[in-house]
Amino acid sequence: SNIIPKPDILKLANADEHECVKEIQEFYADYIPLLDHVYNLNLKKISSAVSTSWDRSCLKRSADSLISVLLALRKYPVMRYSAKSELARGLVNSTYDIMKEHSHLFEFRRSETPLLLVLDRRDDPITPLLNQWT
Repeated sequence: SNIIPKPDILKLANADEHECVKEIQEFYADYIPLLDHVYNLNLKKISSAVSTSWDRSCLKRSADSLISVLLALRKYPVMRYSAKSELARGLVNSTYDIMKEHSHLFEFRRSETPLLLVLDRRDDPITPLLNQWT
């Protein structure tokens, strides 16, 4: 995960008998930047091509990675998804739940409201147009 729970910080503080730890910093880097606006979440497989539901661990990992990108960029977006896609809906809902749970992390100055559009690759209108019909 990219957010350290408070109980874990308390365990670390209690275990530091010699007061060696001077500071704890959180770096939100659970992603790989490819270009200025393109990021790889380094997920091997999130669902099968025919599945309409998330594997719990994949959903958590995907939402955590997305939260990491948002916190690193200091963005609080409006999230949109295709109403036909249960996978997209699940990712947006899980991401929004984490944002609500850790709302104190998203208290930064908002100069604009960006749009986060979650797409389901199975709803691809372009790929059929790339194949010849003859």
